[in-house]
Amino acid sequence: MNPASTWKGLWALRRARGADWQWDRAQGPGDTDRYRREILPQLAKLPLWRISVATGLSRTTGSLFRRGFRIPNARHWEALRKACNG
Repeated sequence: MNPASTWKGLWALRRARGADWQWDRAQGPGDTDRYRREILPQLAKLPLWRISVATGLSRTTGSLFRRGFRIPNARHWEALRKACNG
């Protein structure tokens, strides 16, 4: 494993978590029941690369979103909705 790529990934995660935290503070965490009802069922038809492009996150994380194992931060919901409909 390349130590430089490990640090790069850690910094990317830190930036994403910081953006999530700022969103939650400003907008609130979002209605997860609404997410599960309106967005999650549509993710099944999206390829992982589209989820990754829409959120700016990894395909691995997109896979967790698509399978319902993880709920993305509410700041990503509109981008995912557009990806599903576009």
